[in-house]
This record gives sequence, C-alpha cells and structure tokens, in this order.
Amino acid sequence: MPYLNNMKPLADFRGGKFIGLYGRGSSGKTTASASFPNPVFIIFDDQGLASIKAEYPERPYIDASGLSAEELGKLVDEIAASRSVTGQGDETFVFSTFSVWIENNVKTVMTRYKKPTMTMDMWGAHNTEVKDVIRKMATAARNNKRIIVEFHEKTSTTEGYANELVPEIHVNAGASVQAYLTGMLNYAFHTAVKTWVNPDNPMDTRAYYAIDIDPANPYYWIKGQGRADNIPKDIAVRKGQTYEKLKEWYPNI
Repeated sequence: MPYLNNMKPLADFRGGKFIGLYGRGSSGKTTASASFPNPVFIIFDDQGLASIKAEYPERPYIDASGLSAEELGKLVDEIAASRSVTGQGDETFVFSTFSVWIENNVKTVMTRYKKPTMTMDMWGAHNTEVKDVIRKMATAARNNKRIIVEFHEKTSTTEGYANELVPEIHVNAGASVQAYLTGMLNYAFHTAVKTWVNPDNPMDTRAYYAIDIDPANPYYWIKGQGRADNIPKDIAVRKGQTYEKLKEWYPNI
C-alpha cells in the first residue's frame, strides 16, 4: 500500500502557532494579544481595540467587519503567502473577535440565499464556510505564521463537564465546528479579570487581567504544546510581558 511509504519519524512533525484566546468582553483578550511580536489586528468589531489604543497607538489593524467567508479566506491566504506585512519579521495576526464574524456570517448566508431565516441547507453551508476559514488559518499557522483568534466564552457540557467554559462557537455554528476548532488549535487559553488579595492585609485588593493556562483545571478548556508539569493556574496580563511569560511554559508559542 503506497500510503505506508509516507511514514516519517515523529521528530519531523511540525506543529503550528494557531492560538485561541477566549473570555468575556473586556477580560483582556486584546490586551494579551497586543503583547505578542508585531501584532496586526484583523477586526470584526472595534471595542477591543479601543481598550489598547492609548498604549499601542502604532499597532496596525484591518477592518474586516463586512467580509464574507470567501473574502476572509482570501485575506488569510494573503497572510499565508506574505513574507512580512510589517517589515518586522516575526509577526502575529489577531482576528478580533472571531465569534462576531461567525455570527455575522449567518446574516451573510441569509442575504445570499434571500431567506429571512436559516434552513438546514443554509446551516450546512455556513458551517462548511466557518470550517474552511479555520482550516486556512491552521494551514497558515503551520507555515510559520502566528495566528490568534479571539472568542467570547460560553458554558458547555461538550466534554462531559457540567460547567466547562469554551469558546463561543456552537451558539452560531454546529457542534462539528466546535470539535473541528478543538482539533485545529495548537493553544487555547481563557482570559478573565481576577482579584489579588494582599496576604498581609486582606483589605488591600486589586483587580488584574489574567490568562488561565493550566490544562489540569477542568473548568476551562485549555490546550497547550509545551511543558506539562508545574504549570501555574494563571499568569497576569501585563503590557509587553505577557507573551514572554507564556513562552516560559510554552516555548514554541
């Protein structure tokens, strides 16, 4: 059988840098993404950028709010084929917020089919289009492009946990898309606003942005390719430091 002739040593396997960040609105997703090398923001809503505009006025962005699945796929293909968009070498392409684009694509499909509501065939077309965009992103990530997709969060029992937080996909797409995304992402982390309490003075409390990165916590759907032992439950999101801190635990990110 010729397929068996394609065997290679596992050492030759090349992963990717396809990263998912998910959390509630204003939980620090875009702030964390801005700390990655040379980020370029592809936006479907502009609320996240408003939170980082003052600190990162030089960061470039592309308004992709009206793009269809075909057009967005072409943009991802263009990113994959480019040598450098910013001229800075190592770059990060942040799709913010991808949950919004998925919701918008439902409306795009209804417009295309000239129907006021979604039919089974239309849902099938929509799910196929979302998967195709995700596939193109994963392909770009396997070819030395760092891709971050930002999602809102939702509670799910998909993996058998009564209260597991996952990216908000299944609300506006089929469960098969959720499963597809789970397989294609190389990394997935949850963002949240948390409270720090001074152990010497319980009255001294401070709010801070954090990323949950410990895959042993069943409450969050977290995925990583890197160290497996002694991973902290979360890390604080700080300007210019978040990416470097993540690299301590996930060196290939």
